[in-house]
Amino acid sequence: MGSYNTDMTKRVILVHPPMYLSVLYGDLAAAGSELPPQGLCIIAAVLRQKGFEPVIIDATAEKLGYKETLTRIKSFLPALFVGMGVYYVAEGTVGRLAKALKKINPDLPIVVGGGHISILGEKVMERHPQFDIAVFGEGEETIVDVAKALSQSRPLGNLKGVVCRQGGKIIKNSPRPFLKNLDKIPFPAWDLLPDITRYYTPAGDSLKRWPSTGLVTSRGCPGTCFFCNRNSFGTHVRQNSPDYVIAEIKDLQKKYNIKDIYFQDDTFVANRKWVVKFCRLLIREKLDLTWACHGRVDFVDLPLLKLMKKAGCWQMAFGLESGSQQVLDAINKRTTVKQNYQALQYCRRAGLSTKGLFMIGAFGENLETINVTKQFLKKAYLTDIHITFFTVIPGTVASIVWPRFGKNPAGRVPAVTAKPSFIANGLSTRLLIKKHRELYRTFYFQPKIIWYFLTKLRYPHQAKKIITSAMALARYTLKPKPAT
Repeated sequence: MGSYNTDMTKRVILVHPPMYLSVLYGDLAAAGSELPPQGLCIIAAVLRQKGFEPVIIDATAEKLGYKETLTRIKSFLPALFVGMGVYYVAEGTVGRLAKALKKINPDLPIVVGGGHISILGEKVMERHPQFDIAVFGEGEETIVDVAKALSQSRPLGNLKGVVCRQGGKIIKNSPRPFLKNLDKIPFPAWDLLPDITRYYTPAGDSLKRWPSTGLVTSRGCPGTCFFCNRNSFGTHVRQNSPDYVIAEIKDLQKKYNIKDIYFQDDTFVANRKWVVKFCRLLIREKLDLTWACHGRVDFVDLPLLKLMKKAGCWQMAFGLESGSQQVLDAINKRTTVKQNYQALQYCRRAGLSTKGLFMIGAFGENLETINVTKQFLKKAYLTDIHITFFTVIPGTVASIVWPRFGKNPAGRVPAVTAKPSFIANGLSTRLLIKKHRELYRTFYFQPKIIWYFLTKLRYPHQAKKIITSAMALARYTLKPKPAT
């Protein structure tokens, strides 16, 4: 990167790259969610707080193609730098955009970040010489340092949390410590996105009322599952205070009339005292809000779930993964099938709907364990499910130990979990797809589940999403032969 005259502007262009639901969700794209890119909005809010002038281009939400995205970026130039989120599925597209921008101005700094960078930052920089700077880990403080350095033409060599180029070499600096107080972060700059009540919606199975949106209130996960990457936010759960979250909800209600929130935290119920205080504040403030969240089965109990219900919670989602203890042990889930049944029954007694998150083809999977999961889907108290294909993600324990459990052909580690990649011993791609469809049919074609979703059709926004989701599910599960 040569010298670049940045004195003329404090504008920063932040790009959420083009990604298509058909790639992310495969044949079930119509049932997928489109939620605001909160991380990018927080980066924008931090930059704006420090005197810079960020703009956000959400190419995914606006369904912009490559050329349209490039045209939109060009319309905001000149800029201090262009920052782009890099995802597995979008790395190639981001690389093309950066290359095209370098042809326009070779000295325009290109900054990339995101979870993919936190895992494979140096390799991504090697693959794409047009990327000048990569921000890994939490980016709020790092991006401000990068912006200040670029605006003052200072070198980046000593900035924590940065991978950069020096003398033809790629240099990875020391990591930046995790933020201790998340309340210091300003509210996300939702106003820089296209209308969040028009362009974004949770999946139909996580939508109660409208307008609805997604929100993350914590970072880190206490789990030790082999398939998960914890490089970005660590294993210690850090949360915004309940008061901060209540203020954030009030802000969303004031500006966008939000009536329903899908909390996307990995484990919303990780801190029981936090949840209790949050629920009591919600009840005291009498906010007109319904909400859903994720949790671990070993972190909930009946009194807590009853309090959550009283505070407006209507659905709990659990990463159940499998109905087989053999599979749970092989992926180091540290939960039992008995706990899964019990947590779901607690939800039933508390009056909550439940969503089970499963994967097929994990370590230890075989035809017998798939059949055990099939029986679990019939017996357990579940009102909704989502099933992905087990995927070996770089930087995880799974990426080290997978040879003991099956095949993961070189060059075929996918960006998404919508198609089989890892093939457990004794199984095949064709068989996994066949069983994936079979599990979906087993669950959704039950009369009780059909009735459950029919009762939700009286709400217009739910009805539209549920009908399109049902049509996609029918097309997928009733295909005569699995694609190879």
